[in-house]
Amino acid sequence: VKIADKVILEWATDKLLIQNAEMNLTEFEKELIEEKSEKYRNNLILSEYKNKISKNNPDSIVSTDEISFFYEKNSKNFKLYNEIVQGRYVKLNNDYFNVSEIKRRFKRFDISDKYFFDSISIQLLNYSFNDSTWVNKNLFFNKIPTLDDVEIQRIVKNNLFYIKEDSLALYLIKINKYKKANDYAPLDYIYERIRELISNRKRIDYLTKIEKELI
Repeated sequence: VKIADKVILEWATDKLLIQNAEMNLTEFEKELIEEKSEKYRNNLILSEYKNKISKNNPDSIVSTDEISFFYEKNSKNFKLYNEIVQGRYVKLNNDYFNVSEIKRRFKRFDISDKYFFDSISIQLLNYSFNDSTWVNKNLFFNKIPTLDDVEIQRIVKNNLFYIKEDSLALYLIKINKYKKANDYAPLDYIYERIRELISNRKRIDYLTKIEKELI
């Protein structure tokens, strides 16, 4: 009953306020509202229609060659705002492992070593082995809180294999590549961004073509 009363009260209040508004607004003010309402309605209809017809664009697929060509032509426009790295790390409890073997396999990291770490992954405290993907440097090292800024910069600039140990865990880190802020972004770091840019450009070109045909 309380919920029903609340709904009825809100409905009645809205209706009474609208009645008062109709009586107290000037004709000019009401005409402006009608114009805004019509414009808003038309914008909604156009947006929905453009989304619908853009799905029929026969040239919607973005190829790898298109992305590479776009990058080569515009690479100077893609500068990094933050440092990025390619690397891997693992955090483990050194009481449960043969640490010498872990270090050796982690540093070498060939196919057999990757299978090895995959087989023991459930026992690791934390890890990231996808060392061919560029990531923000801060995001990468945030997961290794025992390192200070000086250590981090030394690791990334020298592409080091680094070992850090505290009372709780052992950390192994290997940085393969490093890009500093204001360097040109590598293609694989902005690949999806470029694909989206090209896709949006194709969508706009297709809509422009449809508009011209309508005219």
